[in-house]
Parts: sequence; C-alpha cells; structure tokens
Amino acid sequence: MSREEDRSSLIAHRLWQVDDALRTAHAMLEQGFYNGTVNRAYYAMFYAVHALALSNGYTGKTHKGMVVWFDSEYVKTGKVSRETSAVLRMAFSARQQNDYEEIIQQNFETADKLLHAAEHFVAVLKTLFPHDRP
Repeated sequence: MSREEDRSSLIAHRLWQVDDALRTAHAMLEQGFYNGTVNRAYYAMFYAVHALALSNGYTGKTHKGMVVWFDSEYVKTGKVSRETSAVLRMAFSARQQNDYEEIIQQNFETADKLLHAAEHFVAVLKTLFPHDRP
C-alpha cells in the first residue's frame, strides 16, 4: 500500500469515527449519560478536524495542536466562521472539564446543545474536503 493509500484509509477511518461518535452521543443522551454525550460530541468534532487536517497533509500530535491548526488554516483565512471555531473550543473545554476536573456533572440541556452544535460543525467540515476526498 502506498503512502497516499495509507493516508486515504486513515481519513476514511476518521470519518467513520465521526459518524460513530455522533451515533454514540445520541444513544448516550437518550440514556441520560450527559458527560459521555459531551465526550462523544467533542470527539466527533476532533475526528472531523483530524480527517480534514490529514486531507491537507497535516498530521498534528495533540488535541490543542489540531484546534490551533484548524483556526490557522480555516478561521483566519475566512473559510469558516469564528463561531464554528468557538463551538470546537467550547466542546474541547467541556471535554477537558469532564476528564480532568473533579465533580463535573453535565446536564441534559448542555449535552443536547453541544451534540446539535457538533452535528452542525461536522456538516460544515465535510463541505471543506477536497472534491476527490470523502
């Protein structure tokens, strides 16, 4: 397999992860697992950014690095709105709180809002892929 085929396979896998994370987030929301919903909504966005980065030849090493890359390549250039980036940053922050702060309990309203924002974010990002990509 060539390097380009490897990259294409990884992009396809990341896009599968996007859809899987969104499906899982919906199931968790329905079952009342709000912290899990926030986590999966964030990861759907992260995987979408990662796939987009790979399609542009960028391979970031950290979550924060991906957010910075996204802002540099897509927000500062006007390809996406600042609001789009704000949603990613909000989700990143909520996920960080869930994982690293003590006694964080998300509620339905927050989880539901973030999940719908993640779905919109992913839809926007999917329009940005080069035409020869998924």
